[in-house]
Amino acid sequence: MSFALTGAPSAAASAVHEKDSFHNATEVEHDFNICGDLATFTFTVSGHTVATDTGAGFHISGAEHGRYTVDFDDPALGSWSARFAENFSFNATPGGTVTLHIANNNVEGDVRIHESLTLIVGPDGDVRVDRTVAEVDGC
Repeated sequence: MSFALTGAPSAAASAVHEKDSFHNATEVEHDFNICGDLATFTFTVSGHTVATDTGAGFHISGAEHGRYTVDFDDPALGSWSARFAENFSFNATPGGTVTLHIANNNVEGDVRIHESLTLIVGPDGDVRVDRTVAEVDGC
C-alpha cells in the first residue's frame, strides 16, 4: 500500500500581473483639434499599463504622458506646442459590476483641456454615468 502526501491547495490562487510600458513612441494623425480646426498632430508618448487577474475579478490601469505639436492646415493659425497626461482604470468585480474611470489633462497652445469620466456597468447590464467633466478654456 502506498500513501502520497500532497500539499493542500491554497484558499486563493495567486493574482497574475502583466505589465507593459513604452517610451517615446511617435504617432502622427490628421484630425480636428478641440477648437474645430484641421491639423496634423505629431505625438511623442510614454506610458505603462498594469493588468491584474485575481481569479475572481480583473483590474487594469494605465497612464500616458507626452508632448505633441499641432500644425494647422490653415497657415494663418501657425503651429502649437502641447503636453498631456492621461490615466485610466478598469475594474471588474466577482459580482459582475464593472467600473471605468478615464482622466485627461492637456495644454494645447493657449487652450486648456480637462476631461474626466467615471461610469459603472451593473451586473444587470445597466450603465450609470457616475461622473463626467469636460472643460475647454481658450478656444
